[in-house]
Amino acid sequence: MQYEEIKQLGRVLSINHLLSSFELETLNRENICESIFKKEINEIKKKTVLAVVGAGASSHANMPLGKDAIGILKSKFRINPEALQYTLDELESVYRFDSTTFETNLLAFSKYRSNNLLDELNAMYCHRYFPIFCYEILAHLLKHRFIDVIINFNFDEFLDQSIDDEVGIDEYYKIISDGDCPEHLLSNDFSENYEEKPDLPVYIKPHGTASHKSTLRFTREDYFKMPIDIRTLLDNLLIKPNLPLVLICIGFDMQSFEFNHIIKSPPKGSEIYYINKNKPKPEPKLDKYKEYYVEVDKKNDLNSIIKSLWSEISGLFKQNYKPRSIDRHLILSSIFKDYDTDTPRKKHLKRKYFLNRTKIELLLAAAKSKGLINMNEVAGDRCGKYYDLYQKEVIHTKKAKAFVDIFKEFNFVEAEYGFELFRLKTEMKDNNKFDTDKIIIGKKEFDRWINEIGHLLQDIFDEQNPKLLAEKGLVKNISNYFINLYNPEDTEIRICKNTIYNKIIAVQNKLKIKYCL
Repeated sequence: MQYEEIKQLGRVLSINHLLSSFELETLNRENICESIFKKEINEIKKKTVLAVVGAGASSHANMPLGKDAIGILKSKFRINPEALQYTLDELESVYRFDSTTFETNLLAFSKYRSNNLLDELNAMYCHRYFPIFCYEILAHLLKHRFIDVIINFNFDEFLDQSIDDEVGIDEYYKIISDGDCPEHLLSNDFSENYEEKPDLPVYIKPHGTASHKSTLRFTREDYFKMPIDIRTLLDNLLIKPNLPLVLICIGFDMQSFEFNHIIKSPPKGSEIYYINKNKPKPEPKLDKYKEYYVEVDKKNDLNSIIKSLWSEISGLFKQNYKPRSIDRHLILSSIFKDYDTDTPRKKHLKRKYFLNRTKIELLLAAAKSKGLINMNEVAGDRCGKYYDLYQKEVIHTKKAKAFVDIFKEFNFVEAEYGFELFRLKTEMKDNNKFDTDKIIIGKKEFDRWINEIGHLLQDIFDEQNPKLLAEKGLVKNISNYFINLYNPEDTEIRICKNTIYNKIIAVQNKLKIKYCL
């Protein structure tokens, strides 16, 4: 693994997190960074940080990619091989497209089976309920403004779901068509402000998304011409004369001609990081960037590289200022890894996944809330969302496990304030009586509870992925991740800027207030 490249990228993302979260005067930046970071940071400059995601990033979903996907579509369409090859040769000789890539083959298929192609792409890629570790961490980085913008050229919706779960649907801009573009980001005021960044994280799918077939763009015309508002938005976001551009290309071969044209003339000091199996060769060439390449191979797969990147980021911060941990994402990706991609098509497997995901989300909520749960609030959050999906997969709703029964399964008891309020069932060690007065439990009591319900976690493993039980110490590791999530000083707040942050920084040594974005 190219550790120097990972270290450099970690520094860039950490500085972006700091400068996006705090309104810092230029003269004070060095002093503040000295207070927050363990290591000396030489360059503290505001930049636009963009992650670009391609098909290689979805490799852990076990979906058909590249040659496999081409083979499936060929067998479905049964196009005359000679005619198809003629079209591919034309695309390569006239338009300089690589005839072996998936995108080029889509262009060729569209000439003969345009309508059928939409249906087949929808069937092949309309999947979203699978936590891919790389995408979980990208969503985490987007939420906390280590990254400002993510552009996803894939049709599948795994990253969409990770971002919805992590950030919240009202806390970022999601753009899949012209009508989604925020007007203020298209305005001249925004484009002419050479140092202004978007007020919320931005997620763009220029080629559309599988669940909305009308947005899928793969024809020759689509390839050369993005929707006008999306093109304007990218121009406004990425080309700011006073903001160097940092591109992080993950599993993306840089084969989008128009996107490459947009970014070919960046501000001075711009950088590009390729995290890929092979180093891309973009056309037109991007020779104004300082290039870094991190090779993805069997020894260092994408997940391990992204995990190393996060370790580098977290290690830069002093203890009181460490960013929110990724324990939640480690839990999800550990429990649901090697998830069968047939699951979205098999009702009994989907039902099992949604129920188990509901249980895990409930445990995550309990850890963050110190054992006190309002059922109405949880029902409106991730836990309730996955329970609703579980109910929809149950043929007869009356046979579905009741929401309240899931609470009781994990030893939650009704609190005295009413039916909607539940707390963990605790036991006083001095007299062996239940502590009915104690609502928010202490960390030792929470640790004991997590260890006691280890058998329930094992049941989830056994249902979801029996192979996991063979991994030595995995259940214990998962239990420890839950325990780590309990932090009596931690408070979740939104990522919007606020002048109170400056006050916190100004008095942080005196008050010892934890920085908890």
